[in-house]
Amino acid sequence: MYEQIKVNSVLIEVTNTCNMRCTHCYNSLDREKTSGASFMSLSQIENIIKKCILYNLNKLYISGGEPLCHPEIENIIKMCGNYPDIFFTITTNGLLLTNRIINEIEKHENICVQISVDGLTKDSYEAQRGLHTHEKFNTALNALLQSKIKYLTARTCVTKLNYKEVPHIYEYLLSNKITPSFLFVNQTGNAAKNWDKLSLSMANKL
Repeated sequence: MYEQIKVNSVLIEVTNTCNMRCTHCYNSLDREKTSGASFMSLSQIENIIKKCILYNLNKLYISGGEPLCHPEIENIIKMCGNYPDIFFTITTNGLLLTNRIINEIEKHENICVQISVDGLTKDSYEAQRGLHTHEKFNTALNALLQSKIKYLTARTCVTKLNYKEVPHIYEYLLSNKITPSFLFVNQTGNAAKNWDKLSLSMANKL
């Protein structure tokens, strides 16, 4: 079976907890309340990595929730560094980044950071991410730009609230050597509850 199937990438949701309650999130605000906070153990994560290697895995995403909420995130990063043939991407909103976490990532050339960039202006960012978050986001983004992390990427969830800013986001990211990526908002989780103010018309998308 392992010889016949090739897996290019896998996403591991290491926790269901998050430090934000974004209007456009594909997860639900009630998620933690209904199921409780949960965290994968280091042994569970490593077991998944070892199984994926059998499928010639070459990309693995560490996600959540917010993966930086995991109490052992630094040990998870160290463990990722033990598998140099796999390219790991930590997907984060960035607000919980610390110098310790950044310094640990800098030690490993096979680890990328993907930060969510849903707006560069205060209004567009906080419309989706919540009040009093833009300044923390800017601090995190600047810390990444000043770091020695080899690979930085960004993901923008495009909604009615920020679609006009997409060209500016694109140019800003490229000018700072951050690889941009964009996706349209999906009608799931919190986004489904806020669909009227988030959904894009075909004209908006074009």
